Amino acid sequence: MTFDQNVSIMRRVRDIAESFEMVTRSLRRPRSGGRPAAGIQSLGMTVEALPEGRRAMQLASLGLCAMLTVLAPGAGMADDGPDFGFAGVLSGSNSRDLPPITLGAGLPLAEEGWVLKSGRYYEVEITSDGSQELGLVGPEFFRAIWIDEIVIDGLEIRPLGLDSVEFDEAGTMEIGFLAIKPGRYYMKIPGSTGATQRVEITIE
Repeated sequence: MTFDQNVSIMRRVRDIAESFEMVTRSLRRPRSGGRPAAGIQSLGMTVEALPEGRRAMQLASLGLCAMLTVLAPGAGMADDGPDFGFAGVLSGSNSRDLPPITLGAGLPLAEEGWVLKSGRYYEVEITSDGSQELGLVGPEFFRAIWIDEIVIDGLEIRPLGLDSVEFDEAGTMEIGFLAIKPGRYYMKIPGSTGATQRVEITIE
């Protein structure tokens, strides 16, 4: 809940409290039979003249219900956040596929860098052509994300953390992760210095 939403709720509570106070003051005033008590219309309600005890109880109940309605979670305000459903941030509506990364002798890792959004789930395929043993290292980036799973030949691995990956032969792995910590990161082939041998990553 944002600061502005809190302020809006407090103002509505204040307005209802003031209206309820007008109602309770009206109980002390003389009324002619059959006429609504003064101040009831400020709550948008009409209560016919009742015996003093019953009228007081009904008015108190109306005021309490109105205040509980305002204070109910999410009452009276639009939900600006995304609706992920039961799966939360892991739902399909929050998932995006990233361009694949290719490991091969003399091949660029990717055509362009990544721009990720914190709180969004991503999947990326990393493929090695087997031309030589190659890997990817990026400890700062791997610490800035939460790795959901690594899939290799149908085998799902759920690690607590990751520092690097390496291919001894041709193959493909798929990594599913949740971007978390905003910043600028990279993944690169260990020991390389060329710009095409690294992927620049920004989490916003």
